[in-house]
Amino acid sequence: MIVCFIGDVNNGKTTLLSSISKKVFKESYGITQKIRSFELEYNKNNIIFIDTPGHDSFLKTIMKIIKISDVVTFVIDITKGISCYLSKIIRLVYISNKYVIFLLNKIDTLNDYDLNIKECEVKNNILRYGFIFEESGGNVLVRKISAFFNFGINNFIEDLCLIKLFIPKLKKANYGYVLGSKPSKYKKYKNKLILKNGKVSINDYLIFPYKSFKIREIFSNNNTSVKTAYSNNIFNIFSDNFIIGDKFKISKNNKNIIYKEKYNKLSIKSVKFKFAFKSDCYVKYEAFKEIYNKNFKDINIYFLDIGRIKPSDIKTAKFLGCNIIYFSEYKSILSNVITFDNIHKILLFLKNNNKHRKSEALVVKVFFVKKEYICGCKIIKGFFNLNDNVLIYRNGIRYNGTILSLMIKKKSVSFVKTNENCGILLKGFKPKISDIIKNNNE
Repeated sequence: MIVCFIGDVNNGKTTLLSSISKKVFKESYGITQKIRSFELEYNKNNIIFIDTPGHDSFLKTIMKIIKISDVVTFVIDITKGISCYLSKIIRLVYISNKYVIFLLNKIDTLNDYDLNIKECEVKNNILRYGFIFEESGGNVLVRKISAFFNFGINNFIEDLCLIKLFIPKLKKANYGYVLGSKPSKYKKYKNKLILKNGKVSINDYLIFPYKSFKIREIFSNNNTSVKTAYSNNIFNIFSDNFIIGDKFKISKNNKNIIYKEKYNKLSIKSVKFKFAFKSDCYVKYEAFKEIYNKNFKDINIYFLDIGRIKPSDIKTAKFLGCNIIYFSEYKSILSNVITFDNIHKILLFLKNNNKHRKSEALVVKVFFVKKEYICGCKIIKGFFNLNDNVLIYRNGIRYNGTILSLMIKKKSVSFVKTNENCGILLKGFKPKISDIIKNNNE
């Protein structure tokens, strides 16, 4: 049985998974930005828990996880109630007719009187979506828990074991879904899969709509090598990158199969790209595309593949004349790669980087190095990128220039931001102290 945790940022989903698994999971700035799963054996019942991101830019990935789950568990911070973001997902889940459990978390932060008031408020909001609670003859459960203090967790798991008795057995044989994919240091990508029914063995074929893959090795969820994986078990294989939520079938051969296109081909033509983008996993890739399509389509971005930064990515970025935005936990030391470990940071970066950006720097020192004049600057507001066109103001007179080099502590960088001290080399311009440098939006 597959159980997914859905909730807003800081509602306690990851803490709940940590409480169940007895493991400590850490995330960048406390925000879940990838799919995490845990397999639990409880009273001869195999339950797979999936923790999902809480930011609305991950909605597409979250809906894929809901589709493959048997039970959808909403983790709600009882002190805050149901947010607008969570309300949107609850409506979609109601239509899907899934088994639903609402966990009212953080009850340890309230006294009994406030707890009863908050519980009534949340329950009344749930009823507005059309759900019927078990005490009224429905199949929707509401439970109070404290994930941090491990209160009510065992009762929640026992509820899941009872629900499992009512889930009908699947008739379709040998199929499953992709739970995750991330770059591997040695063997392309490590793909985490779940088999919903049947079994899979070495030398079987995974048949996707867009490709097939012959299984050479199978690893259990504990990374031990096995020959066969069975129904409702997580297993790993090393291969090309698979897409989260994609369905696959198991076959002994791959003959007479017609495949669809996996990606739309992109023609560069004469488009001038502001950035190239790459992420280390598909979840982050989808989240970035979501915020890009909603808010930043006026910024031309070239999308690279998923994984670690490769020499071919650097060559592509140089050919396009742009920097690479890299959404990853792994920092890159390359000068033309801007690394972000948090979706909020990327959002802020793109907001500041649109055509209405206002950036300003004050020249506080001038250095003469290797027959070039370097502006020693303090960034007053905004930020500057390498190759930006700028305006230099001196005594009411305006000059045009282009940033050829950016340096912080004698190291070349691709961009500088507010309150940083840096060196700026301008094309064919001799700076003076107190010059003002501004970005050129024209």
